[in-house]
Amino acid sequence: MATLAVTAPALLRVDPRAVPAAVWWGLAYIVLIPTAVNYVLNAWALRRSSPALVAAYTTLQPVIAALLAIVFLGETPGVREIAGFLLIASGLATINGWLRRVTAPLARSS
Repeated sequence: MATLAVTAPALLRVDPRAVPAAVWWGLAYIVLIPTAVNYVLNAWALRRSSPALVAAYTTLQPVIAALLAIVFLGETPGVREIAGFLLIASGLATINGWLRRVTAPLARSS
C-alpha cells in the first residue's frame, strides 16, 4: 500500500496506450505466476499440512528466486547468497525437527 501511495502521482500521469505491449505482458506475468500461483499452492499446502510448516517453507521463496536468476539471468551466487541459503536450510531443518517432536506425542495418543 505504501508503494502505491508513493507511486500514485506518477501512475496517474501514465498514458496506458503509450505503454509497450511487452510491459503489459510482464505485468500480467507478475500478477499471474508468482502471485496467484503462490497463493493457490499455499492454500493447497495448508489443507494438507500444518500452518507452521507451510509458513516455514515460504522462506524458500528467496532460494527459488536466486536459483531462477542463476538459470535464466546468468547470475553468479556469492558468499551472501550461499550464507542466506544455509541459514534458510538450517531454519527449515530446525522447524521440521521441532514439529516432529511436538506432533509425535499427539499422533501416538489418537
